[in-house]
Amino acid sequence: FQFGLGRNAFTPLDDSYLSDDIGYVPQNLRVLGVVENLQAQAYSIPRLRGHEIANSKIGSKPIAVGF
Repeated sequence: FQFGLGRNAFTPLDDSYLSDDIGYVPQNLRVLGVVENLQAQAYSIPRLRGHEIANSKIGSKPIAVGF
């Protein structure tokens, strides 16, 4: 971290920022998807744009999703 933006330059998304609500999802929403066995999660590109990384879990396995 000697050069560049340095430590803590980006605030990662965590599960508290994520929602299971699928009541309204625009048809043209771009997402990154993660699939593990029978579980899947989608992370919206507009939400990731401001954070660039999401710390989450799929099942009990911790994952990091980056954009």
